[in-house]
Amino acid sequence: MAFPLCWTSPASPFKPLGGSPAISLTQDLSPDQSNVDILILECNDVYNILYTLYADVFVGPARNILVFTLLYEKAAIEQIWNIYYHFKIDESTSALLTAHSRKLADASVALSAWSQSPYSSLIKIVNQDTLEKIHNIWIKYANFPELSNQMLQDIKAKQSKLASAMLKSTGSGQNIRVSRSTTLVWPQSATEVSDEFKRFWCTGTTNKPSSNEDRLNPAWIYSGKNEEWSVYSTSFPEVFHLVEAFLPDKRDPRKKLPTCLDKARQQFKLACESFQVSLRTEKLTLRFYTGDPLCFSLALQSSSELIPQYIDPWDAKPIDLTHHFSLSPRQFEIIDATRFIDTHGLWNLIIAIQPLLASTSSILYTEAHTPSDQYAPITFYERICSDLPTFSLISGLVPRAFISEFQSQSNSHELNIFDEEEHEQRVAWVSADPCPPSVPLGVKFSVTDIADALFYIYRGMHFFDDSPEYFEPVPLSRLRVWSQLPYNRETVARIVRHVQSRGQIHLVGGVWEDVANRIIHLVQGNKLTYQDDRHLEDLKLQFQLCDFLPLPNSPTPVGIFAGWSEVPPVVCLVLKIPASANELKVLKDYGETIQPRLTCIIRKSANDNKPQMFSSLHAAWGTLVPSEDAYSIEPDRSGQGINGSSDMIVSFWISSALIVGNETTVSLAFRYTSLSHRLYHRSLGHDLDIFKAQVKDQKHVLVLRSRPMQAPFKQSLPLLPAPPPPSSNATCECTSYWRGDRWYIKDIVARLDVTDPEEKISLAGGAKVSMQLEGPCRLRLSIGDYTHAVSIPFPAKESDIRLRIARKSSYIEAVTTPYQPWYAGGYPPSPFPILLNPPRPWNVHHIPLDKLPLIELSDTEAMETYILPHMALQHSDRERKIMFDPDYVPRDHIHALKVGINILIHDYIGFKFRGPPFEVFALRPVGSGVQMVLLVGGMRSDSSGGTIVLDTAIIPVTNENKSTVLPLLDPIGESGVLIMSVDVQHGEMGAWKQYLAACIERVRTWTHKPECEYQAAGQAPISLQDGEDSICACGNGIGFEGKEWIPPEAPKWQQLLPYATRAGVSPIFSVPYLEIVGGEVFKDTGHLPMPGHPVMPPASSRAIPEHLVSYHAKFAKLSQLAEHAGPEKSRAVAAAVAPHLP
Repeated sequence: MAFPLCWTSPASPFKPLGGSPAISLTQDLSPDQSNVDILILECNDVYNILYTLYADVFVGPARNILVFTLLYEKAAIEQIWNIYYHFKIDESTSALLTAHSRKLADASVALSAWSQSPYSSLIKIVNQDTLEKIHNIWIKYANFPELSNQMLQDIKAKQSKLASAMLKSTGSGQNIRVSRSTTLVWPQSATEVSDEFKRFWCTGTTNKPSSNEDRLNPAWIYSGKNEEWSVYSTSFPEVFHLVEAFLPDKRDPRKKLPTCLDKARQQFKLACESFQVSLRTEKLTLRFYTGDPLCFSLALQSSSELIPQYIDPWDAKPIDLTHHFSLSPRQFEIIDATRFIDTHGLWNLIIAIQPLLASTSSILYTEAHTPSDQYAPITFYERICSDLPTFSLISGLVPRAFISEFQSQSNSHELNIFDEEEHEQRVAWVSADPCPPSVPLGVKFSVTDIADALFYIYRGMHFFDDSPEYFEPVPLSRLRVWSQLPYNRETVARIVRHVQSRGQIHLVGGVWEDVANRIIHLVQGNKLTYQDDRHLEDLKLQFQLCDFLPLPNSPTPVGIFAGWSEVPPVVCLVLKIPASANELKVLKDYGETIQPRLTCIIRKSANDNKPQMFSSLHAAWGTLVPSEDAYSIEPDRSGQGINGSSDMIVSFWISSALIVGNETTVSLAFRYTSLSHRLYHRSLGHDLDIFKAQVKDQKHVLVLRSRPMQAPFKQSLPLLPAPPPPSSNATCECTSYWRGDRWYIKDIVARLDVTDPEEKISLAGGAKVSMQLEGPCRLRLSIGDYTHAVSIPFPAKESDIRLRIARKSSYIEAVTTPYQPWYAGGYPPSPFPILLNPPRPWNVHHIPLDKLPLIELSDTEAMETYILPHMALQHSDRERKIMFDPDYVPRDHIHALKVGINILIHDYIGFKFRGPPFEVFALRPVGSGVQMVLLVGGMRSDSSGGTIVLDTAIIPVTNENKSTVLPLLDPIGESGVLIMSVDVQHGEMGAWKQYLAACIERVRTWTHKPECEYQAAGQAPISLQDGEDSICACGNGIGFEGKEWIPPEAPKWQQLLPYATRAGVSPIFSVPYLEIVGGEVFKDTGHLPMPGHPVMPPASSRAIPEHLVSYHAKFAKLSQLAEHAGPEKSRAVAAAVAPHLP
């Protein structure tokens, strides 16, 4: 396995509830896409699935199936809530849990029995092992009332001890972590949420204190790993969007619920009702699997049963997907892998998951700890171990927000809530090209260049493999962080295999064997990481198993191979260590929270100064049982492990020539890390050996042709077959360079060979050659009257592309410098791409606008306390520093757009320092007429996105419709509604049109018509030119039935609505792992109004400093809004705006 074997004691606490606020897993898919396959690698909480179904699925433990089947049975939602979210329940809830668990246990005695149960149409069990595990847990749930009084008292004592310890550690302070989902109102809500958390752990319930809820809930006790009370100490219903409990809801007659958890209960009820509606469509299927997620993902990549995979690094059972593969998906539109980067490393996730993405438009979601300071960008590059273009070409994915330079969802409040290691960053990984070809575009790499790139990644993976002297002065807390090594040498070989299998890289000047040999050569000369030479044979072996290098020569049958008729070139070495062995005491006593990595060391003699380490290990507790030609493992069913009487059975593949000598030894050891060295080098020696035996010692060592598994299975040598050759031609070539000890892609050269005879003559004759960037990875080359579409594998800005023209040789090369986000300016050529067929935004998430709470805006003073800091965190420290410069000019359209969105939100609310509220905004480029009219019907809470949304009607003003549309502003002005003209300068009107088109698509509930203008134009928006239409007419007049759009609650704008399309306009946020957000500049300047925003000026005298005048809203003047309406239409507009002119 590409992940190191870790010692698993002490066991991780049971996490019955999720720790991150729920999102809709389909938030980036088009509403036209009805059939979606989603893979959730670790489903800790049912609410992610329920919320997805509410706002618009694949693995999880027995508790989750319990909830879904109770909903299927139409049990009371209140009792389902109690079963899932309380660790103490009342008698009736306990009776329901017991009866239903018995029913599930009876239905799960075999896969055939489950297939006959009423739940099988909804819930599929992937394999027999999963069924056995959840069956055993349901049996324990059902038998819990029969538990002996002594056992029950022991569990209660442990529960009470844990709760007391947790409450004592919190003391009179606050547990601010549990208030993550309060997002923008965190400062106002943290105390109440923390108090609810304490009350929850005091009482075991979210209900009001009641003596009836005094029974322990077995669904909080039993899990796949624990048989007693061992619950994660911060468990709390924090997946719900508690922000809604603290925002004034315009539509909720109660306005304020008794507690924030009542809001959570309300959200759960709505989501459960949506789930039950989905059941009636008979289109929902949930498939469940228990086991190691990465092992499962690798098994999904191939349906071959010739080489079975272990179900878990510490389990001898194989993964048997025979039952699953018959009817189930093997690839997915959405894969959610929350928190796997922290534990397993990004590259292990990539090689296991990327091949499971159904298409180049599929999405992988991750969530990981990210520092909240200047080290966040450094941490990002440490994770990808390369520069961004290299990572994209090798992995096939990029972080979407990073390459877009913004994110539409916000977790910026966490930058101020948590310490630097507690900031959670959710990332969507996508193809770098929003509209990629179905087959990756072929790119030529020289053997040297691709080997250097892969070696650079290798070195980044083992960055913390440094000498003991380097770590000597480092405190233990840092050593713990640096010792969570997620990679071994198999990871490196698997990455090379991943690159080869994707088929995008075409080698020049050699074959993949040459690539592997050069990587080995570079590793041998590497001086920056520690002990590289001791992992060299392991690296060679992994390249051999991946079919890059030929297998080694077989030794003669002597020594331990005496009597073998034929010695295979690679054998399985099995180390058998009794649990009673004194040497294992160091593992029994291990108390660090960081699981130590294990390795096996081969020494040819006692004086071997270059022992070889092998880290692709598997282990299991059990007994080795001989059969005719192999051994199998009879697993330890007691669950005692190291405290029992069975053996620790460790196995790995090794070249047979390395162990042929009579003096050869094998040892189980701690893999070298800074932490393991600090803890054990004095007691265990330099190599950290735990248990050592001679290879010829048959009591403790076996050498086998196959790897033992639970009977009747065995694993033969896992040689990967050669992948198919690339299916696309290579039209591009990469060049690279080293800058010091860092490797970068220099240029990507796209070549167009002119083959048409007449075009050749035209080119040779001096025809004009021009280039235009049509998409981030698409160029249009023109040769006289001839045009060609040319693709590149990674985005580039038009200014970073130069042409090389070979007129006599009849070819043109476009030399592109790969786009780097830190240049600023947004994704080229459109910061907000809209994909066609069907239209959908690429980097702005969908929102169910009508389901979002409508915020009451009457208390503007209270809103200032949370809206102002929220809006300030749109901007990075870099942007804020520019904004406080007297010569302030936004460097790019993204920054200018953020300032414009600030204007809309501040002036729609009507903060005192800004003056009275506006409900109509006109976007007007300086020197031109009004291009867009925005009618704002209300402000809503995008709770899962952590931000706010203006529910807006968008009306493009064009040369054709202005004589009709602009006069319709009269009734609005006559009613006294204020109209604001927002001056747009420096060409950002195009960015506004692109963004507003995306804001329309993100809330779309209607279907585009066959005659849609987007399809006719071949792009969205239709045009960015002043006076031309940018938005299609398919959604005109749709979605304006709510009270907020109809008088008396709304202004008199009904006559304008047929020309309007509904949109959700929200802030866009800087990316904390791209640049610093909420850092020293933010702390120095705070979230107070920017220069030019007096705190409380009189409306009649508000002045804006000259250096900001172009980027702040001006009140509409007669000449601005009425210039196209004619003299007779001027009076109403003037009457509306004149009292507020400076």
